[in-house]
Amino acid sequence: MGAGWWVTQQPIGLGVFIGLLLAVASLALSILFALWTLGYYTLYYVLGPDTLRIVWLLREDVIPYTTISALYAGQRLTEPLQVRGVIWPGNYVGRARARNLGVLQVFATTLERAELTILLTDLGGYVLSPDPAFRTALVERLELARGAGEATARPRAGAVRGGLTRAAADRWLLGSVGLALVLLLGMLGAIIARYEALPELLALQLDPLGQPINMYSRFELFYLPGIGAVVLLVDVLLGTLLYGRDILAARLVWSAPVLVQLALAAGLLRTLLGSPG
Repeated sequence: MGAGWWVTQQPIGLGVFIGLLLAVASLALSILFALWTLGYYTLYYVLGPDTLRIVWLLREDVIPYTTISALYAGQRLTEPLQVRGVIWPGNYVGRARARNLGVLQVFATTLERAELTILLTDLGGYVLSPDPAFRTALVERLELARGAGEATARPRAGAVRGGLTRAAADRWLLGSVGLALVLLLGMLGAIIARYEALPELLALQLDPLGQPINMYSRFELFYLPGIGAVVLLVDVLLGTLLYGRDILAARLVWSAPVLVQLALAAGLLRTLLGSPG
């Protein structure tokens, strides 16, 4: 916010572009920290009649007791966990590899081994950080499930993710948004770099003979990246809503802003190169 306000008080030049970069970076970090903080408050475990549920943000892992083959204390780990994912005080979510246990899914509020509980299931291992009372209750549920007999069918453990969570993890979205942002910032940088050398009025429309039809203020060049930003935002939201129904359609929608930015950048480049100065 501070960087954005500072930009509006500066003459158009390199300082404005640097301020815009800082504003974009600050906004991205703010969103990231907000999600991590929300993740801290939404991480919890639920003991159901037949399953253990692990909930974090919009993701839910459902683990039937009959699929849990072993439960260990955190001291079973031979070395401290190195989590790849969210690493934030009180919020550790991601994957880790243990030499003696393999790949583990981590959903914990601490990495202190004395406070961790390790579950091995049909689909891999989990690392949790429940309190002692919850762990005791979990052990009791596991003993009851095993005592119920082996004749019952064994459901599979698995993760249930909401559309937003699955969409946010799609590399196609991350790649499309990243490329579109690079093109947007490139357009802004090009406008700012050439702004003072441009005439006050520009011909943004030409007739078939190459003669100007309408003249516009040079400041209106900033409308081009503005249009691109609006298209990017709308298409990201629309693609995310479509993701749960049709992944291919969502990815096509996410790709559209890149094509729009390319078209806008081509028009901008033609204008800048065709202007004197």
